[in-house]
Amino acid sequence: MVQETVQGLQQYKGRGNPGWLVEGIADYLRVFKYEPGNIGNLNVAKAKYNGSYRVTARFLAYVTDNYKKNLVLELNRAMREGRYKEEMWKDLTGKTVQELDEEWRASLK
Repeated sequence: MVQETVQGLQQYKGRGNPGWLVEGIADYLRVFKYEPGNIGNLNVAKAKYNGSYRVTARFLAYVTDNYKKNLVLELNRAMREGRYKEEMWKDLTGKTVQELDEEWRASLK
């Protein structure tokens, strides 16, 4: 219910935002802000930043904890305003999303 409510509030429709990030932000808010500790298991061998839902939520938590506390807020705003670009990751954190993904996956081992 929380995840679906967040998606209703996001108001992203028609802006071409990546689905993995839309779902990941909603699950990040649900799991890390509303229901902490209810993330479930993660298949480390298959984990990738764009895995959507809980996988992306975990990735977002890693990046916010290690790079930019308000990352999700800034990504959410950019997506709602229709100005999200993949290059934002480098602007916000100093690393590309792929570099952050490699670092995150290495931290899972």
